[in-house]
Amino acid sequence: MGMNDNSLDAMLMTDAPDVAPLVSWLLSAERQLPVVLVSVARSRASALVDLGRLLGELDGAAQVRVVEAEAATALRSQFAPARHLYGGAVRVIPAGVSHEAPPRLHVPFGAADSQRVTTAVIEDVRLAQGATVRPISPAFGRLALSLR
Repeated sequence: MGMNDNSLDAMLMTDAPDVAPLVSWLLSAERQLPVVLVSVARSRASALVDLGRLLGELDGAAQVRVVEAEAATALRSQFAPARHLYGGAVRVIPAGVSHEAPPRLHVPFGAADSQRVTTAVIEDVRLAQGATVRPISPAFGRLALSLR
């Protein structure tokens, strides 16, 4: 499966040699979609977010890359925005933007937090695609997404 493949399957990054092509792709001007980087929690040996929901709701809107521990260590050393990407944390890397400031880091607090973080990641992808943000309630400062 190539880096530009938009299939429903999340590409699994298991080893350090997998990382160099991923970093090249993340930095590529040709990349048009956001990439969701999902780290694997060592305690579970699996992602803490709902991968099925991410893949279903983001089909064609983003690429999902699941990064296991060894690959995550190499990725953090080669790609600054992947800093702190471990233990189940997730980051959305937008296409075509400077990566000087890292995108928001999502950290699930265990399996019970899976749906909250999955929803936040989906919202970040929509924002990265050019959705606008509008306040729902000034009293609470909550945000809602509205697509252009």
